[in-house]
Amino acid sequence: MNSLLAISLPRPEKFWHVEIPGEPRPWKRVGQGKYGHKYNRSAKDEKGFAWQFRAACPEIRCDDGSVLWGIRFRFCTGRKISGDLDNLMKQCADSIQSIVFENDRMVKEAFMVVVPSKRPRTEMLLYHVTADYLASWSDL
Repeated sequence: MNSLLAISLPRPEKFWHVEIPGEPRPWKRVGQGKYGHKYNRSAKDEKGFAWQFRAACPEIRCDDGSVLWGIRFRFCTGRKISGDLDNLMKQCADSIQSIVFENDRMVKEAFMVVVPSKRPRTEMLLYHVTADYLASWSDL
């Protein structure tokens, strides 16, 4: 059984498991270009990841912006150091923006883990969350 599925989901009947082969790549800080222009150093990696995501999960369509999302990440890496966990997640979320959700602000829950592996890959479990589910986390 996949360990990403071991943690109970808010709506287990509505989820997508996607596996992208290859070493996970962290988001790179925006660089300063010639003549003071900024450039996205991660754009090439984002585009490649997006194409792999579309091929792995063609049934997902971008929603109208009303759906709230949760994502669980497992970054399996063959490297000793693979980048900050938040930068790994940011790279993935930015890459699938406009494929899965209108804006990554619609992601309201995220769990992440980095593990050593002889088969580098990024695994994602995407699922819808409801306002009631999110309210259940509240301490009010």
